[in-house]
Amino acid sequence: MKRILFVVISILMFSALYSEDRLPNVMVTGYWDPTGSMVSQFSTDPSLNPSGWNGANWNNLGYDIYSFFPPPNVRDFEVDYQDTWEDFWAVADTLHPVAIISFGAGAGPWEIEHLATNNDYWVPDDIAPYQPTPSPPDDTVPVGTNRYSTLPMEKMMEAVNSLTTINAWIDWDGDMGNYLCEFMAYLGMWYQDQHSSPDDPHRCYAAGFTHVNAGLPLADCVQAAEITIQAVLENINLQVTGSVVCPGIDLSGTTVVLEGNTSMTTTLDSTGLFSFNGLTTGTYTVTAYRDRMHFTSEVVTIDSDNTNIDLSLIEMDNHYEFSVCTDPHEIHSLNTANPCNVALRVLPEDIPETDIKIFTDISFYAPTTTDSCDITMFVYEYTTGQMLPGSIIYEQDVEVLQADTWFTHNLEVPILINSDAEYFLGYRVTNNETGKIVWKDQGPQVFNNGTWACFGSQWMNLSYMQANWMIKAGYMTPEPLSIADAHVVPKELRLKNYPNPFNPSTTISFNVVDETSPVYMSIYDIKGRRVANLIDGKRLKAGPSAIDWAGEDRKNSTMPSGIYFVRVRNGSFSEAYKMVLLK
Repeated sequence: MKRILFVVISILMFSALYSEDRLPNVMVTGYWDPTGSMVSQFSTDPSLNPSGWNGANWNNLGYDIYSFFPPPNVRDFEVDYQDTWEDFWAVADTLHPVAIISFGAGAGPWEIEHLATNNDYWVPDDIAPYQPTPSPPDDTVPVGTNRYSTLPMEKMMEAVNSLTTINAWIDWDGDMGNYLCEFMAYLGMWYQDQHSSPDDPHRCYAAGFTHVNAGLPLADCVQAAEITIQAVLENINLQVTGSVVCPGIDLSGTTVVLEGNTSMTTTLDSTGLFSFNGLTTGTYTVTAYRDRMHFTSEVVTIDSDNTNIDLSLIEMDNHYEFSVCTDPHEIHSLNTANPCNVALRVLPEDIPETDIKIFTDISFYAPTTTDSCDITMFVYEYTTGQMLPGSIIYEQDVEVLQADTWFTHNLEVPILINSDAEYFLGYRVTNNETGKIVWKDQGPQVFNNGTWACFGSQWMNLSYMQANWMIKAGYMTPEPLSIADAHVVPKELRLKNYPNPFNPSTTISFNVVDETSPVYMSIYDIKGRRVANLIDGKRLKAGPSAIDWAGEDRKNSTMPSGIYFVRVRNGSFSEAYKMVLLK
């Protein structure tokens, strides 16, 4: 093996590194026949390919292809994890491949593998120490972590099935057998992940593995291998062009963000034209926004047949807030060195269904300023199967200059709201010198939404609080919503007054839940006698409402000091609240 490695590396370095017309390199590997013989035309080793290397600018696609495999019919020479490890990294670090296409003998017939696993136990090889060293091979991720093929698997499958008699299929289950083939597959996918950034000077666009049945005719295997390689090369390093339109709007400064196998961002000039280079086949989310008022987002498939994206900005004219809090009541403090996270939970039913809707801002009643702590705004997105609160999708440090007042952070990038997802919007306090964390209202708590927090490592709903954080989530839609649909207020009456105790007057606040039903509001003394009618069967618009009471009875006479109760009724909703008139 050491002799072969020396010859291979020497020839490779001469042909790949010292060529005046150097093209991007593609690394192809075979493990056990027929996979070695079927890619032998790309080997630069005369002992393995006496006919001479056939990989230079293969098929005029602009890539040089190099193959590596053990000698035919010698199964015990390379059956060693340590030798395979050394060979792989030596070749990859010299070749800097833009793609790694690996094959190995298996059940097949042409089994395109979806993933490989970072196992801690492997089928023993033929040479001590029998297991990879280290094992698991990848110490950057936990045992059992899957890495996934980034090859254009569907394109490969379609091409082989349409142009050969071999049955190609994609194995989505991922049980590759814990042996040398899975080891090679994992190394290739790991290398690609290490070099996937668009900023990497040795970027690797794709890597993956295919199991080939050993009983297939060699000529058929050679044909299917060439078809596979061509499908890969035609679907990596793609250039995508597109445009953004919005009649009557200057598009200068519009941002376009592409997210999928990789993430890219560009800023437009007045023409609205854009391009992205170096993409691979896959599904991407493309988002364009000019400001909070103009936005669009689409999911697109990019491949060799689809490299154009046209977007139309949608005017987001309507701004709403979702919150469950009322008025600030007191500050929740906690003396801890740990970061403290507080959030408002937004459920799918909390924001009405529309064609498109975006989070644009987060507001909170500031407990302190950033002179005494650091504050970071965040948004988590939670979908079924994740651990609460899900995956963080937005994070931004902010500067808060004034305490005990509302602070609003406009998101630097609007967030498209997924109707099937839940969201946690809030902020994190670190390096806190005061211990002040968050303002809360007087309750009652809106259980699923109001007081989510993490004061260490575990997120929880603080049901014992019987209050709600003073946090609001701002969102925008293209079409107007009724106040009731927009859920600007909770689905509760939320009756209370301020100030309390009071003298001589107080403001009674409440929510109109059912605008189709009349509202009744009365004042009762401590003995249960009705002393005043403030609202007598009036229909009010759904949403927050308030009325002042001057401490007078129905004859406009001043009431004495004491305890009074205000009761409000709206349709099937009824609620009472205690007030104290103190002179």
